Amino acid sequence: MQNNRNNTGDDAAAAAVNPLRDLTQPNLNDSLKQHNGSALKLVQTVAEFAQELGAAMESHSANIRRLVDEFRSRSGEPRLDSSGMRRVWENLLRQVEADAVSHLDFAAVLQQQLSRPTIEASFHRKLQSRKVFTYREAYEQEIAKSEEKLQRARADYKRSYATLLTNEGGNETELKRAYLEAHNAYVLQLRATNAITECYQSHCLPSLLGEIAEVYEELCGLACKCVAGISEAAYERTSEQAKRYQNVAKEAQIVVPSNDLQILARNLSVNATPRKPVRRLFVALSRPEQVPIERATQIPQLRDELVPTGTSTLPLMEDLKREHDSLIQKIGRLQEALDTLIRMQRKSAEGNLYTKVAELQENISMKRFELGVAQLDLAAVQAQKELFGGGEAGQPDGMGGRKMSNGSTGSTKHKWLKAFKSLKTSSPTTSPPADKKNNEIEDGHVWREYTYRKITPCDACGQVLRGHSRQGLRCRGCKVNAHSDCINQIQPVKCPSLAPKKSGGIPLLRRQKTQAPVDEAPPADHRRGSGGSMSGTRPFGQPLMLMTQESPPSTSSSRSPETPTMRRELSVNRKR
Repeated sequence: MQNNRNNTGDDAAAAAVNPLRDLTQPNLNDSLKQHNGSALKLVQTVAEFAQELGAAMESHSANIRRLVDEFRSRSGEPRLDSSGMRRVWENLLRQVEADAVSHLDFAAVLQQQLSRPTIEASFHRKLQSRKVFTYREAYEQEIAKSEEKLQRARADYKRSYATLLTNEGGNETELKRAYLEAHNAYVLQLRATNAITECYQSHCLPSLLGEIAEVYEELCGLACKCVAGISEAAYERTSEQAKRYQNVAKEAQIVVPSNDLQILARNLSVNATPRKPVRRLFVALSRPEQVPIERATQIPQLRDELVPTGTSTLPLMEDLKREHDSLIQKIGRLQEALDTLIRMQRKSAEGNLYTKVAELQENISMKRFELGVAQLDLAAVQAQKELFGGGEAGQPDGMGGRKMSNGSTGSTKHKWLKAFKSLKTSSPTTSPPADKKNNEIEDGHVWREYTYRKITPCDACGQVLRGHSRQGLRCRGCKVNAHSDCINQIQPVKCPSLAPKKSGGIPLLRRQKTQAPVDEAPPADHRRGSGGSMSGTRPFGQPLMLMTQESPPSTSSSRSPETPTMRRELSVNRKR
């Protein structure tokens, strides 16, 4: 509950900083562009108004009324825009219209200290606004290129699969290799496309929307500053007009640009809901109707992971690591250069060097775009590196055991340290009544959930029992270990500890019983090596685990009865 409150507070804070961050729908781009253009046009209009107002102070009051009417119509329909910037602008027009008396002594103030600086200060924001929407189109083109690559990889994947199915010649090995390589290319491009789209939706696009909000805040500040300057100048020239123009200045100074953006966001998002980045799912190839089932079953069914192609995946992994390191360094350099340019622009703006500010804005926009492209490439490389997280490439469906879990990608020491820390920090909880089934006898064994402190394999399938706690089930009697879905495959079916005890002799333990077939294993191996049906070579696509299951039991299952566990069981049996 506390975490939910924290997340809600973070979202509210982020919305206050950038109210436009959730307006990522493509159909809202035109509305944002129109709103940004309207703000730029309004700032330009306010600056021009101050310029011409200074000249109008030298003429008759009739000219002032005409000027007010002209600029009111030029600024657009006020009912369509209820922002704070619009409100103070309309209030200023009303005050100027009410004040029909010209003031010749502050005409120079209006022209030289208010109008011209406003136009010069808003020029680089106009350039930035144009670049933001241009770079958004460039980002979308990058995503479209990635989509085209994905479609081509998919087409090559289908073509290689169809060629492999219809092949009746003797080059089946090469066709299988081409099929697997096409699969790898398709999976890599699929991950890259998803990562680029997600990075664009979660980082690049919010960054562009943040720039739009930044442009609006700057323009709003310039417009309000110009309005306040005009009002203050008029207030200083006459005591009769002081009260009216001071109220306009106060209203302009309390305008909060983020409030206008929040109102705009609410109006635009009434019929639009925030959309998460679309993730493309791996689509397995289906068997054509004209191909028999027996032929299709000879080809392994692949899934969303890399498969061995007969060549080592180490060069590709090393290339990805080098590219990852290069992108990290490139992003660092771009970020440092961007920070330097922003500092230079801020100092130039403080010194009223607006020509230099406009030149720096061009470089800043370009650096931001290059940084976004580098982050897209980095996201794609990281997504492709995740396919190598388990060490070797994955195996086809039906050819191997369980898929490696996410926690198995790190080193063994690191994994078990994390598991131990999670066990120490977790609070003790009482197991619900439904967990009593762990103690029931099923197929002659008394199973219960067990937390292993060491790496322990399943006695049925041979795979490692994975997880941080309660990795599998363990029999209380014979101490056999198994996955929850492998307990029906445990041999012997009856637990040796529950079997009736014979009157004479010491009964063999489980590991002593499984040691008996080892003596008979060499003749079987000899027969297989002499040309029997069980060949010593591994068939194409078959994992080593299956060959291990078909081979005689390894010496790991026949431990010496002189271990402490065996001695303890022997002593218990003697007492019985």
